[in-house]
Amino acid sequence: MTESTWSSRMYDPSPCIHISSTTLHLSKMKIGSENTSAQSYTDKNKHDMTLPKARDFDNNRIKSLDYSTFLNCEKLLGLYLHHNEITTISEKAFAPLYRLIELEIASNKIQELPKYSFKNVKLLRRLNISNNPLKLIHLEQFDTLNQLQSLSLEGIEITNIESRMFKSMTSLEHIYFNKFQYCAYSTRVRSCQPNTDGISSFEDLLANIILRVFVWVIACLTCFGNLFVIFMRSLIRAENKLHAMSIKILCCADCLMGVYLFFVGIFDVKYRGEYNRHAQLWMNSIQCRMIGFLAMLSTEVSVLLLTYLSLEKYIVIVFPFSNVKPGKYQTLITHITIWFIGFTIAIIPLWNEDIFGNYYGRNGVCFPLHADQVEKDAAKGYSIGIFLGMNF
Repeated sequence: MTESTWSSRMYDPSPCIHISSTTLHLSKMKIGSENTSAQSYTDKNKHDMTLPKARDFDNNRIKSLDYSTFLNCEKLLGLYLHHNEITTISEKAFAPLYRLIELEIASNKIQELPKYSFKNVKLLRRLNISNNPLKLIHLEQFDTLNQLQSLSLEGIEITNIESRMFKSMTSLEHIYFNKFQYCAYSTRVRSCQPNTDGISSFEDLLANIILRVFVWVIACLTCFGNLFVIFMRSLIRAENKLHAMSIKILCCADCLMGVYLFFVGIFDVKYRGEYNRHAQLWMNSIQCRMIGFLAMLSTEVSVLLLTYLSLEKYIVIVFPFSNVKPGKYQTLITHITIWFIGFTIAIIPLWNEDIFGNYYGRNGVCFPLHADQVEKDAAKGYSIGIFLGMNF
């Protein structure tokens, strides 16, 4: 059955819903109130006493569906219930529709779908449940839909998303999510939308050629530039040895960021053209966590060292004749303290995954660049505290 056949709204002579004149009376459909249950719906096809193989009931005030709603409608092939006010669907509501090929229940008010809602619609090829305020999707929700080709979940925050949800849908070709990050959980599909988060894409860890080129350019400049500064500072005799030592330590911290970028570039080359197939494995890997740790360590140590150097210069300029200057041991203790604080900040998210989740594996570049509803509250608070509090 082709898509053009489904959308042609074919008819069958066996009645399942009584149609009178140009009005369709859903006498068996469960509506939220008696007023609505008596409401008539315009039959756009204007055929008397016929069973539509595809039926469109969008933009009505339907509030609930149960087993009796579609009783005797077993020949229905397409059902379109988007833009209604459906809040509840019983587990066996679609049980009589064992021939159904297309189902749209998008843009309703459904907060939960029963675990086995689609158990009997095994021939379903296209399912659209997008833009519903679903609180969760059961792991077994789509287990029987091995012929499904297109699944739309746009506008839904899937807080409990796992690869297990999509494993049984072996025929799935197109899937539509609310966020690109979810694509990593459905590795077998041919097409996933949205296909990028601005950094990674469905095919590549780094989405475009500009990112790929500059990650190598900046990595080289960062590493070799800082190594050159360390080398030259070591050769040239400095008047202020303590300040020179601080500069060299700052260069070491910046070098770590260059190492991080080199690893990002290497893994981008490794997964080129098939990133989504390896995305979940990569983001959960120890390598991703370690380079994320390096990036965080480099960032925090650099920020703290720059703050220390700025404060030191401020004191020298504002109070040129004071004796308030750090000595050798004070400077050494300050540097050790800064590295200890940076190390602690970077390592804390790795201590307890139950609290922080996969903190560094939120995206392909293994750095906590943004927060979302799937991220744990502790991880969100930690990121806000570090990036908008301490670093600001």
